[in-house]
Amino acid sequence: MSDRKIASMDITIGNFDIPIDLYKAVSDEKEDLKIITDCCGSPRKLKYLCSKCEKEVSSNYREFKQKALMSGDEVIKVIPSELINSFAKTRSNINIESFNSEQEIGFQEQKETLYYILPETDSKNKDRTARNIKKFSLLLTYLKLTKQVAVAKVVIYTKELLVKLKSFGNVLTMNGIVYAEQIRDIPKDTPTAEIQEAEMELMKKIAERY
Repeated sequence: MSDRKIASMDITIGNFDIPIDLYKAVSDEKEDLKIITDCCGSPRKLKYLCSKCEKEVSSNYREFKQKALMSGDEVIKVIPSELINSFAKTRSNINIESFNSEQEIGFQEQKETLYYILPETDSKNKDRTARNIKKFSLLLTYLKLTKQVAVAKVVIYTKELLVKLKSFGNVLTMNGIVYAEQIRDIPKDTPTAEIQEAEMELMKKIAERY
């Protein structure tokens, strides 16, 4: 299991809170294609430029003396520590809205936003840790026995997501979903062709190689 903790949160069901830790389930390790320069065959390096005077600036966020958040035409200046700590001070909730079978909810999954959920632990407070594990186990066992999933809303990195919580072994998984109504219709003019039996046999032989 990934040990990259994203945040500590609370799963809320009405007035019932379950303190949890959120972990990223999908590895960041992947082979990226790089553009190679013609001069010596080395990977291309992108530059960061000022949008007005086009001078090259550092890509290191912490090196800037002042930061600014832009909202439309309004510029809100903040110092680095304020911006960095603003997210750390906010503890988000995973607000459960309903319990349903997966066949009932009619949502489309977005598997690229997959997370693991574990009970929050506190090495300095064993009693608190035990309570958190008990609460977490209660929800986990309920989802297993009823074979249901929980539909919830959560804010991650300032973006609100509609998510599905599902039991998976001794943990919960959380992944983004969208309403079925948000899925666009298939274009009506999609071309098709009639396939002959000999052509299908050829396709089967090609597929069997993999």
